[in-house]
Amino acid sequence: MLRKFITIMAVVAFGWSGLVQAQSPATADIVNGSPAQPDLRIKEFLFSPANDKVMKVHVANMGNAASGLCLLRLTVRKINGVAVGRVKEVKLLPLAAGQDKWIVVDAKSILPNNISLESTTFKLNADATSVVVESDESNNEVWHNL
Repeated sequence: MLRKFITIMAVVAFGWSGLVQAQSPATADIVNGSPAQPDLRIKEFLFSPANDKVMKVHVANMGNAASGLCLLRLTVRKINGVAVGRVKEVKLLPLAAGQDKWIVVDAKSILPNNISLESTTFKLNADATSVVVESDESNNEVWHNL
């Protein structure tokens, strides 16, 4: 009787640990031996021919996991050679792994009427507040006219 009890307990114990392991989120989030993570990048930006204070920014998630909600930040650093620190932020909705999206940024509220966005020195930063844990945090920003 004791032998049957030990056998049953062994089956239950091993069966239970296998079930728990199969459902563990840690093992589900492993890709090629590393944790699955997003990697947000600004691929390019284009100035609007119709409005000199508007641009479209092409953001891509080059990682192997979805990103969370974060901010795309435009920081104008120079206007006519004068140092400034004017900021415009736009919500960047979550992107699935491999997904990309064009985001419109309107800088009218931070630029003088007679200044085009293209004539300024600025920085664009995807995930500007670093809320998304990424596989590469060093590739989130690009500069224009630096």
